Amino acid sequence: MKDTATVRNIEGERITLVCGAGEMCRSCKANSFCSAKTREVAAVNPRHIELHKGDEVEFFIPPGRTILAGFMVLIFPLLTFILGFVIGGVL
Repeated sequence: MKDTATVRNIEGERITLVCGAGEMCRSCKANSFCSAKTREVAAVNPRHIELHKGDEVEFFIPPGRTILAGFMVLIFPLLTFILGFVIGGVL
C-alpha cells in the first residue's frame, strides 16, 4: 500500500511523516462526516535521499503489515467478544 505524507522532522536516517487531513480533506465535500485524522509515521531513509521539512513524499507499507493491522482492528475484537461470550455462558 502506498500513501502520501509530508516530512515533519528529520534526524539522520529517521524521518517523521505526517499524513491525512491535508489539502484533499479540506476541499472534500464530506469532510464534516469523515473521521479522518492526521497521523504520524516513523520512517527510515536508508538511501539517504535529500529531504527537507515540508517535502511531500510517497511511502510504501508492506501488504503483510496492512493485513495484520486490519486484523488487529477488525477481527481481533470480534474474536475476543465471542470468546468472552462463550466463557461468560459457561460460568
